[in-house]
Amino acid sequence: MPKKYLIAAAGALVASVSAGIAVLLVRRSRREPAPVSATVPRVEELTTTIDSEKSTSQAS
Repeated sequence: MPKKYLIAAAGALVASVSAGIAVLLVRRSRREPAPVSATVPRVEELTTTIDSEKSTSQAS
């Protein structure tokens, strides 16, 4: 009977370690970093917005 508990505990440990490794791999494989805030745009987005506004104002 005690062996069943050990096998169940070892299985739970293996599953949690595997899930942790999977999370780390998925996070590292993301190409674009997550935004710091949902309301504050990234600097790259601001520069492209400013550039596009400049080009539209110069064209008119």
